[in-house]
Amino acid sequence: LATTFNSTAAISSSSGSSTNSNNPDTIATFMVPANIADKTISDLKSKGFAIDSQYPFMSLRGGGSPTGRDPQQVLLVLTSSGKSLNEITSALSQVDATLTYK
Repeated sequence: LATTFNSTAAISSSSGSSTNSNNPDTIATFMVPANIADKTISDLKSKGFAIDSQYPFMSLRGGGSPTGRDPQQVLLVLTSSGKSLNEITSALSQVDATLTYK
């Protein structure tokens, strides 16, 4: 990729050359309710994901007290390295199972 992501920013070493602190081979997005974003981020990190960036927005599904949904959502951009696609989907599935809506 020509784009440098937050979690893959090059770090200058004492020899003057650049090295990547994290070299992701997978990038994914994950949408979560804002009121549980911190817990979800913690769960994702414990599964080996790095959070590259976060984008809050108003829910496209509605929200608020009549529906019981959080009107605020957060789109997370995740990175991962050294995992197979099966490992990644399994980890995301485990985190998804903890979310409050289906």
